[in-house]
Amino acid sequence: MQNRLLGIFGLGAALGAAVTLGVVASHGAQAEGAKRPPIEYFPVEGTNAPPYTPAIRVGDVVYATIQIATAPGGMPTTTEAQAKATMDNLAAVLKRAGTSIDNVFKCTVIVADLAKWDDFNKVYRTYFKPGKLPVRSAFGTTGLHLNSPMGVECEAYSPAT
Repeated sequence: MQNRLLGIFGLGAALGAAVTLGVVASHGAQAEGAKRPPIEYFPVEGTNAPPYTPAIRVGDVVYATIQIATAPGGMPTTTEAQAKATMDNLAAVLKRAGTSIDNVFKCTVIVADLAKWDDFNKVYRTYFKPGKLPVRSAFGTTGLHLNSPMGVECEAYSPAT
């Protein structure tokens, strides 16, 4: 717990220092050989953009905000389809930030109905290579945004290239 709190405060200090120093936000890939800013933001652009950034890179770590079970046709109806939509959304956010599910080392999973936990896990496992499951925290909730039955957020390694 103490290490986790230090990590949270360390991130806050890094974000505060970046604002103080006037770090310019980045919105995508950089030119080859260009040095990364200490903090990169990967926001959603436009008038319907959410009031948060889906992913931020601090150093070599991408922090992806919770992704929920939304899909182009609306909310899927089966637990398996909801889990797939959630993980696909997470993979898309990570890709936009220049990393992938293969580099995820920590996940937080939130499920509204713990009776569906095994069904969620069957799909979740398919997104990771054998023997490479990230560490994970998980808990139940009474609800998520848009009445999504589940959500996943993560941290992923993203070394400078």
